[in-house]
Amino acid sequence: MSSTPAPAEYRFCPRCAGALTSRRIKEGEPERLVCATCGFVFYLDPKVAACTISMLDGGSGTEKPMLGRYQVEKELGKGAMGVVYLGKDPKIGREVAIKTMALAQEFEADELAEVKERFFREAETAGRLSHPNIVTIYDTGEEHDFCYIAMELLKGGDLVPFVKAPNLLPVDRAVSIIARAADAL
Repeated sequence: MSSTPAPAEYRFCPRCAGALTSRRIKEGEPERLVCATCGFVFYLDPKVAACTISMLDGGSGTEKPMLGRYQVEKELGKGAMGVVYLGKDPKIGREVAIKTMALAQEFEADELAEVKERFFREAETAGRLSHPNIVTIYDTGEEHDFCYIAMELLKGGDLVPFVKAPNLLPVDRAVSIIARAADAL
């Protein structure tokens, strides 16, 4: 698998205007375009006149993208190996967090099996735990070029702004957070 510049008519990301690269996973499969800036992914199928957008399309589409049975509503955050989305289980109306890992974008074919095994082992391990300070795992799956874990959605914010002066949390608040995390372990 190799990266090449995207076709001229699809050179820029519709989400952030970043540069797109093109990857064909298997011969005969739709071409996969990936934004180097924001990670936006969509597919070009030569048999179909339009693009198939695999994740969020900046709100221009009429149908919400799906991962398994979950509707992808919006991006919540990015990590080193993936993106977390707000999702909704349309069967029961529950909001979930969907942790994703883009497989072909990040890993070569020879390391894919091991990476997928680790990803799903994380979900299996967390899924066996039951504690108020550990998120509940609802589901896992693999679709398109993504592995995903659907889990309990926690309301709250990011602690990053509070780890450097002058915004450090008060000591009692920091100790409380650490104690709750340690209690879960």
